[in-house]
Amino acid sequence: CTWCSSDLLQKSFCTTPDAGDAMKQFIQDLQCDGDSSRVDASEDLGINPSDLLTCIVSADKDGCDGTETSDGGHCTWCSSDLLQKSFCTTPDAGDAMKQFIQDLQCDGDSSRVDASEDLGINPSDLLTCIVSADKDGCDGTETSDGGHCTWCSSD
Repeated sequence: CTWCSSDLLQKSFCTTPDAGDAMKQFIQDLQCDGDSSRVDASEDLGINPSDLLTCIVSADKDGCDGTETSDGGHCTWCSSDLLQKSFCTTPDAGDAMKQFIQDLQCDGDSSRVDASEDLGINPSDLLTCIVSADKDGCDGTETSDGGHCTWCSSD
């Protein structure tokens, strides 16, 4: 597993290297152990960083649903019981997050995205890594393919 951290999310957590790479597509400041480069969400997923920031500042569902994006669409309210969080984001970023937050539900959802099919992330490995509470536990946790979780941090 890989240890990852984000100042934006004010969280550090253990995840699989593949899931860490996927998360970097929409968590701009995410840093994971062994990083050699950053992933730019605007290039990889077509997510407009300006729209993402506009949506993130909406603190409630009503404000989120009423916030317009640059393409004339609107922000979407998403919730996850696993993360115990609800937040406002762009529809594209919400779709990207569903690739590794399996219970994420966003307004207007018509289908669920399966991370194991789209990104090659083993959901069992992801959960195994997430439960590691510190860097030492994370780095020492083995995944099903014989690899290890990776600890990530954010500057």
